[in-house]
Amino acid sequence: MHVDTHPLSKDFPEMSEALQRLRQTDAGFSRLIESYEVLDKRICRVEGGTESMDDLQLNALKQERVVMKDDIARQLRKAFGNARTG
Repeated sequence: MHVDTHPLSKDFPEMSEALQRLRQTDAGFSRLIESYEVLDKRICRVEGGTESMDDLQLNALKQERVVMKDDIARQLRKAFGNARTG
């Protein structure tokens, strides 16, 4: 079964340039994005059946992904104003 990832470009389409700019200029933000992408891919592997994990662990990873995405949105708003960021 194929499971789609949750790329940040889909979640923040109006902030794609700001996302890339901040990723290039802020090492901490860049690490957060990389961690988000690694986590998102892992969740997709579990949901797709290529990696095994119980539902409780999977739900914890999904919650962690939500927290990361909220942090990314906060950092984008802080760096580039209050434009809609998800």
